[in-house]
Amino acid sequence: MSPKKGRPSEGTGRRPAKKPRPAQKPRPGANDAPRSGSRGAPKPPGPRGGSGRRDNRRPSPMADVVKGRYAIAALLHHTPRRILTLFHFGGGKETAELVARAHDLKIEVRRGAPDERLADDHLAQGIAAQVGAFPYRDLPSVLHGPPDGRVLLVLDSITDQRNLGAILRSAAFFGVHAVILPRDRAAPVSPAVERISRGATAIVPIARVTNLARTISTLRDRGYLTVAT
Repeated sequence: MSPKKGRPSEGTGRRPAKKPRPAQKPRPGANDAPRSGSRGAPKPPGPRGGSGRRDNRRPSPMADVVKGRYAIAALLHHTPRRILTLFHFGGGKETAELVARAHDLKIEVRRGAPDERLADDHLAQGIAAQVGAFPYRDLPSVLHGPPDGRVLLVLDSITDQRNLGAILRSAAFFGVHAVILPRDRAAPVSPAVERISRGATAIVPIARVTNLARTISTLRDRGYLTVAT
């Protein structure tokens, strides 16, 4: 006997297909941007496009501190206005004389080292000074006046601070009128250079120029005899 029309046959296991559900309408505001502070919201970039952490690093307290009796004595004698504060933390009669000189010049004097690392530094010799930026000279100021008897020392590619300090010390001893340095590819006059030079940086004017070749040409036009080594 054949099954009736419109009804599934027995034993086939088939079920009538389900009707598709109607598409759900999106909730209002579902596609809106996440609120500020909500989970998943983009974090604002840091000061330099990084993770947003603040940079708590501070400049080194030793950056502008010159140490050593000879360097301090030259500063007090030739450029005392550069000294902001004088620190004394040991030494003997020589240190006491420098402290007394600073008092006479109305310079602020403090007892103790400006940095704990400096207190045990034998190179400091018990005295140090916080100073302002080194006063480089411009070329016209060192070329002022006739060149008769003047010796100018032009240095190129001296990148080691110890070498620069030693050269400046010799320049002061031999009476060099001024030293000329390039702005690029050369060591700056740092506190280390001032200490190694034994105060020569306060005695010999130091100028910085952009182009050494042009500077040497200017010296020749001014009547200087140029000698290269």
